Amino acid sequence: MAILKIDKVSEVMLQNHVLIPVVSRLGIKAGVENKTVEDVCRENGLHPDFFLAVVNVFLYGAFDAVEDIRLFNVLKCLDYIRKSHKDFIVQLKNIERHIRLLVNDGNAQYMSLIFSLFNEYKEELSSLIGKEESLFLPYVNNVYELFFSPDYQPIEGDVAGALSVFVSEYNDVNEKLDDLKNILIKYIQGDYDENVFYGVIFALDRLQRDINATELIELKVLEPMVAKMEREITERVSKMQGR
Repeated sequence: MAILKIDKVSEVMLQNHVLIPVVSRLGIKAGVENKTVEDVCRENGLHPDFFLAVVNVFLYGAFDAVEDIRLFNVLKCLDYIRKSHKDFIVQLKNIERHIRLLVNDGNAQYMSLIFSLFNEYKEELSSLIGKEESLFLPYVNNVYELFFSPDYQPIEGDVAGALSVFVSEYNDVNEKLDDLKNILIKYIQGDYDENVFYGVIFALDRLQRDINATELIELKVLEPMVAKMEREITERVSKMQGR
């Protein structure tokens, strides 16, 4: 069932604990009392449809479109994505620390393979995040600034094309998490701490779902906003050049 504006944020968090860090990236912390989504968004300067888009895409992979998607605010969406990237790096560090706790004499052979796969994944994901931060997100910010600028300048780029490349690369990298979970479940041996093992599996799964959800937010929320701005900028430039 989709989250609605009239729902209480505290109940949303209680029913879906995975949303707590997601909502935090929107600038909303715990301690929301009995306030509704609409109340909390008003207090934090968020468009409620943007809040609902993020949480519903995260939970269900979809959201109900609004009449003017630009109301969501590109800058707040960029801020959410950047905070997500930072959280991914923190999650990687925590997972690495806990994987090391699983090592013992009885599983050293397989743990070397697990460490190798994890380090490969960590390097590829960190590199991909760096590329997105340095190339894609600045382009989006430039489109936003041009849209609200009195200077009608043509844009060079295509948000849909650029984003499709990054999403494809994220999907390729994220498949390694399936391999890592598969090897851990099949080959972990020796007298390891089962609670730590459970924590590693759950953390890998959470990171994977978090990355996939952030990709969906970029595709279903950010891309339509920016694509619409690109079209309007191009139309403005064409009209100016036709005078």
